[in-house]
Amino acid sequence: MFSRVVKSFIAARHCSTVLAVVTSTALSTEARADCPFVRSFSGVPLSYTGYESSSWGVPEPSGDVTVRLRLRGDFDNPALEFVSVYLNGTLIGTASSGVSCVDSQADITISGSYFSLLVPEGYATIRIVASSDVGYDCQGSLGSAQANLSYTRKICNTQVLQSSSLPVSGSEFGVGLAMSDDAMLIGASVAAGSSAPAAGAVDAYRKTSTGAWQLNAHITAPDGQSGDKFGRAIATHRNLAVIGAPYRDTPAGADSGGAYAIERAIDGQWSEPMVIAPAALDADDLAGWAVAAFDDWIFIGIPRSNFGATDSGRLAVFHSDGLGGWIEVQSLQSPALAAGDRFGEAVTVDGGRLFVGAPRDDVGTVSNQGSVHEFVEVDGLWIHSAQITAPDGAANDLFGEAVSSDGNSLLISAQGRDISGVVNCGCAYTCTLASDGTWLFGSSPLVSANIEAEARFGWHLAVSGPRAVIGAWNADIGPEGSAIIDAGSAEVFIRRGNGSWNRQAVLTADIAGAFDTYGRAIALHGTSLAVSAPMSDIGGGASGMVFIYSLSADCNENGIDDALEISGDATRDCNNNGWLDSCEIIDEPALDLNNDGRLDMCHENVDLNHDGLIDGHDLSFLLAAWGTPIGDIDGDGLTNGDDLSLLLSNWH
Repeated sequence: MFSRVVKSFIAARHCSTVLAVVTSTALSTEARADCPFVRSFSGVPLSYTGYESSSWGVPEPSGDVTVRLRLRGDFDNPALEFVSVYLNGTLIGTASSGVSCVDSQADITISGSYFSLLVPEGYATIRIVASSDVGYDCQGSLGSAQANLSYTRKICNTQVLQSSSLPVSGSEFGVGLAMSDDAMLIGASVAAGSSAPAAGAVDAYRKTSTGAWQLNAHITAPDGQSGDKFGRAIATHRNLAVIGAPYRDTPAGADSGGAYAIERAIDGQWSEPMVIAPAALDADDLAGWAVAAFDDWIFIGIPRSNFGATDSGRLAVFHSDGLGGWIEVQSLQSPALAAGDRFGEAVTVDGGRLFVGAPRDDVGTVSNQGSVHEFVEVDGLWIHSAQITAPDGAANDLFGEAVSSDGNSLLISAQGRDISGVVNCGCAYTCTLASDGTWLFGSSPLVSANIEAEARFGWHLAVSGPRAVIGAWNADIGPEGSAIIDAGSAEVFIRRGNGSWNRQAVLTADIAGAFDTYGRAIALHGTSLAVSAPMSDIGGGASGMVFIYSLSADCNENGIDDALEISGDATRDCNNNGWLDSCEIIDEPALDLNNDGRLDMCHENVDLNHDGLIDGHDLSFLLAAWGTPIGDIDGDGLTNGDDLSLLLSNWH
């Protein structure tokens, strides 16, 4: 039987979003077989389009809406007891299912643009009946909308890792995280058994032929001192790794910071860490807060540097001398240097392009909006080429707190962003490299499935190929009133062929606890994903854990990663859930009752006036909604030519 998971079906007046909130399975130290398909709700929401429709029979209701929930069917889980209804994250009512889970119902009055149904797992049909408060009885004079069951493949963890030096209170295993082809490094603030346990340590893992990660080294700084935070930031590239120790004390002063370089030999063993100390440090500079590595280059962020202005920040650039040593060749700063910018708080490098975050940069008169600076390598020097700012930036967004790049994709966090009055919920911006070398922003930033105050969505993120993963380490897990505070989550997105990104899953820890901060650090390389929960209490208070996932999927067994197929052709995932429609139909034929090879729910999405036909009436509605989200078919939030093409291809 399927494991118990939570799923949601969101109904909106003019649009629908379908997602699966997925929790990992039980703790495991060995790679498991591919995860099963699990059921999730999707399909046609209640859709009030503001005109009289023969299928609904009456105009759009005004005022509050009364919703009747009715459960029918046989359940895999006989313990199902209720369906909870939430409005904007707030519990507003419960529909009891009864002992038999048959024909139970409840009437709930709601106000607002959307509501969501959260149900425990079980095979069920939910029929939603709506009527206005005045003039109609609650038996459903507006008709009903069927919520269909869809099957999606669950993203399960394959391993759960803890510190090799025994989990101890305060070790914060997973505070730093990095991954390359077959190597993964995990930082911890405290390592039991070392001469300076609070100096920090790094566990190095190597991927075996079975795909499991196996410990092959426990690395500490040769001159480590208590409180150094060795391992707080880590970056790898091929056989090179750089480890930040931002609270390292040096002759320059307390917490001036620094970093260490290690290299991996052919036999897989890592060298002893070599100190990489930027010049002209001062106390509290926090050198090594962020680090990056590429080929013969090492980059060390110094966000609290006062060189030029207080806390303006800088980036130290080192190059290999070819003899095993490293030489500082440049010190980079923002061309618009100003006090408090924190330039160097985030850094990533991909090929000949370097990106440095300055999250507290004042853009014009907007304080702490944040910016990202691009540098390109020219004859061995890194030259400033662009300053990137959000097109809709606001004060205290902290744009550039985290940055990740891969080829023509750039992902930038704004973890301080307020959305619709919700403070510090956060978001992430996607950019694509244009032919002229400029970066073009996506139509809208990526936001969490659960807009929540102080969730800090985007604190850490990563992009690799057609996948992106974004952490929200302060996110609460579960319904309001019984939520696990600051347990944390991470959300997986897939890039579609039209350039938009769609959520594939929301991940949470197997054993979630309050203040675990799952999603605090993320490493993504190809289809391998690691997500840390450094404040997890399993093994001791704040001992920390790291969850390992394999995102590889080839459900149609054609030798091509499913995400790449969707990225090449968005129509192969018409319900925007990150999984190939053809595989959903194979696993659940009821999703294609007319046997035309397409999900029935996608036909219904194209039927904009819900009269069972795709014809001129739908075309007229789509054209009238052009440029707005009201007639959106493909799920990118905008009614445009892509939606018109889908409508015409389904014309009948």
